[in-house]
Amino acid sequence: MPTSRKNWLIIAAVVGVAAAVGLSAMTYAFAYGSWSSDNLQGAYNGGPTHMGGMMGGWSYLSTSQLDSITVSQPATAANGTLTFTGSSVKILVLMGPMAEGQSMYSFVVDNYTNPTLVFPQGTRVTMVVVNVDTDAYHGLTLTSAVPPYAYNFMPAMMYSLTSTGVLPPSSSGFASQQISFTVNGDMYYVCPVAGHAQAGMYGQIRVG
Repeated sequence: MPTSRKNWLIIAAVVGVAAAVGLSAMTYAFAYGSWSSDNLQGAYNGGPTHMGGMMGGWSYLSTSQLDSITVSQPATAANGTLTFTGSSVKILVLMGPMAEGQSMYSFVVDNYTNPTLVFPQGTRVTMVVVNVDTDAYHGLTLTSAVPPYAYNFMPAMMYSLTSTGVLPPSSSGFASQQISFTVNGDMYYVCPVAGHAQAGMYGQIRVG
């Protein structure tokens, strides 16, 4: 093989590997919250990673700190739907509650399990997301992908909008991550851990 052709093949191979690595990094970043999206204007405290912020991003809350979080109250709450009003809303989302009769594959907001959350168009929403499970990892990802979800569902780059990453189970405290976004359309909040969304750990966010 001529040397020039061989050199070009080597260069092409290197470029191909670099492109693949770059795409993987982009997919990872979108799926686990390192980058924000234009329509959600995602905001984070420290940049979480897929294992719950190994490089920072989440913190442990004590029981008293968890109880002291001030949140917005829904204007109406009925039939599994919480409707909020106002241009700025703060809600507490508990993941994996261990209460009697409660599935670990659950998000709980204002004592509702996996509720549909309704906000006016353009509302700025802050979610304080807390893993209260004692033995399982959970996370919260906003996605445009609709259910049903496969066992290995992980929001792909084109579907993932913003994420807490995956938070560890409670031990000396409750792992917590805060995300903020602007509601500009309907979407779903899901747990990205394999099998959790398939088991029902998801809910819808609607404009209304």
